[in-house]
Amino acid sequence: MTARFTEAEVASFYASGDNVERCFGDLGGYLHWGYFPESVSSELTDLVRACERWNEYMLTRTQITSQSRVLDVGCGNGNTAIWLARQTGCEVVGIDISAGCIERCRQQSEEEPSLRLHFERGSATDLPFESGSFTHVWSQAALFHLADRPRGFQEIQRVLQENGIFVFDDLVMATESGSSTQQNLRDRLRSNAISNTREDIELLAQLGLVVLEKVDLSSHLKKSYEILLREGGSQLTPLAECAREVMAAIDRREMGWWFYQCQKISDRLPWIHDNKTTEELRKKYDAWAPIYDADLEKSWVMPTHAVHLLQEVCPDREIRILDAGAGTGKVGEALAKLGYKNITAFDLSEEMLEVARKKQVYTALYPANLEEPLTFCDREIFDAIAAIGVFTYGHASPAGLSNLLPLLKPGGIFIVTVRASNQPMQTAFEQLSWQLIRKQNYGFDNETFYVLAYKKIDLLD
Repeated sequence: MTARFTEAEVASFYASGDNVERCFGDLGGYLHWGYFPESVSSELTDLVRACERWNEYMLTRTQITSQSRVLDVGCGNGNTAIWLARQTGCEVVGIDISAGCIERCRQQSEEEPSLRLHFERGSATDLPFESGSFTHVWSQAALFHLADRPRGFQEIQRVLQENGIFVFDDLVMATESGSSTQQNLRDRLRSNAISNTREDIELLAQLGLVVLEKVDLSSHLKKSYEILLREGGSQLTPLAECAREVMAAIDRREMGWWFYQCQKISDRLPWIHDNKTTEELRKKYDAWAPIYDADLEKSWVMPTHAVHLLQEVCPDREIRILDAGAGTGKVGEALAKLGYKNITAFDLSEEMLEVARKKQVYTALYPANLEEPLTFCDREIFDAIAAIGVFTYGHASPAGLSNLLPLLKPGGIFIVTVRASNQPMQTAFEQLSWQLIRKQNYGFDNETFYVLAYKKIDLLD
């Protein structure tokens, strides 16, 4: 898509204080919108305080300390960069395409000689910094101006350290061929952003910037403009016109405001295996879901080995199968290709299940935690259960086996994968009421793995 505005045009817009005030009002130097949590009275009209509160919210998602080096992309007048340095003692480098903004930033920083601040004019699509030179990247209400959004994200990924945090909020114009009002808003705000949250998440993930949290702030954007309209005086001013158009566009879902917390993760496998809690694991899989299949397309061999073994011991294509920890449905896909039709899935991650649902290979899908009793179905209703990858890297504990076993019919087949080096898990398998009937091994990631087929013992026999 050809950019609607060049960087020079955006820079010229911000060079004029009149232009800025016509779109944003006088927010005491804060050129972003306010955050209004439910705990705050709906009658609150102090937008500057709401903007400060948004700074505070974003800071809680960063883990910035006095040892951090932060890049503020689109730093504007530098107020937020200065606030960050005051709050945390970190080093902040601000960059903006507007020479006027950078000059004001430098003037303000001279009044704060104890703070570690540096400001530089430059483009987010061609950052003048070495690769991996920042622990954090921060941006507020700026990236929608980018003439080349993918290039801007790529540059941010480049200058961020491995495991570094990227937080930003952004205005989103959701449709390419929007209404005349939407086109007018894009002109007013100098917006080049034509995207949606799904596209942004996939783009970021492809670059190694995994989205750990996303928040729809559109209602807060609307309230910000409601306050600007209420406090703007005459209803005929350009600011009032802009405010009314923004609120109407939000109601039509043509415009939104979103927040993203990202982490630079180049190698996702070690990252996904390093978890302290089930909730942490769920969030990671939610974040990985958009590109999980692409990441593992060539290397993930477990589903192939597992379904072939299941086919050997359960040739009847009409049996009822449970795909435990189904993820994005790779096992379900493989089973469907072999002609199995009655497959149920559950997984800890709802985002992974959403990807699996689109493959249309399951009769039902459920969000469920294997570490807790499974209540989405009756006991002893499945002829076979496949748990592929679930117990392999310690995502689930041996207790999870006890939650699965009651769902399997007496005489039913349980297919599971495990690392050869994971002796405690193999011992747990041996202690349950089933009989090992088949065992195969294969190599993956420089390790030996087993695919095991167990038959549940009918205690009445």
